[in-house]
Amino acid sequence: MDSKIKVDDIILIRGEPSKIEFEVVDENDQPVDGKVAVKFNKTTIFSERITGGKFSEEIDLDEFRNPEYPVDIIFGGNSDCDPSTCEVTLYIKDPNYMEVPIYDLQNSSYRLTKWIDINHKIPAKIMINKEKINIGYLLSILANAVINFDKDDFSDVKAFEAATPKVSSENLVDDIVLSRDEYVEIAHEVASFCTKQSEAPNCIIYNDTKIGFMNLLYSFAKIISNSSSESGLISSYTIRPWKNIIKQQ
Repeated sequence: MDSKIKVDDIILIRGEPSKIEFEVVDENDQPVDGKVAVKFNKTTIFSERITGGKFSEEIDLDEFRNPEYPVDIIFGGNSDCDPSTCEVTLYIKDPNYMEVPIYDLQNSSYRLTKWIDINHKIPAKIMINKEKINIGYLLSILANAVINFDKDDFSDVKAFEAATPKVSSENLVDDIVLSRDEYVEIAHEVASFCTKQSEAPNCIIYNDTKIGFMNLLYSFAKIISNSSSESGLISSYTIRPWKNIIKQQ
């Protein structure tokens, strides 16, 4: 049976308690036991046996001065599952992020989509948590909120500043219905891009179709404003072509 290591690029904040965490599951998404190793720059930092599929270890960032490191995670397999490996990047950030309460983010998301529906365009900035931020930064916050909601985490959302891209590149022609798993996967891709580039993506390619930045912003704002801590994320979302969203009646 195949195994899989479930982990995104790792983002840790200098000066704050830091952990390396990930899960190992089988092809049926069930947790598995076995030996794992974690390497930074090909040097083994952790080597231990996990139970219940979960790895979680504190790490002292004082030993790591660079802003990013390549990370190799290796699962040695067991009697039921084959070995697997995964390559990600560790980003060590200075504590210059914004923390946004869910209520404030949902309120801003609702106001944003209403403004777009009325004005048929996106604003350059939006007020959130008593601060005016650019909409590239807002997309980063929204993507991280979707990821958190998927994990039933409704605490304040942390996100690092991301610039607004110069263009929004889209060739979407017809509506696309995305399941929760599908739009969460896109949120992971957006959040990872924002972290790596300090800028929001001008598009995300889904099934060979470009979904533009403006549409991603509108869609994630809709998803967050229509989700809640009681019911969780909405089960699906229909992305319409941006030209249809802003079309004046």
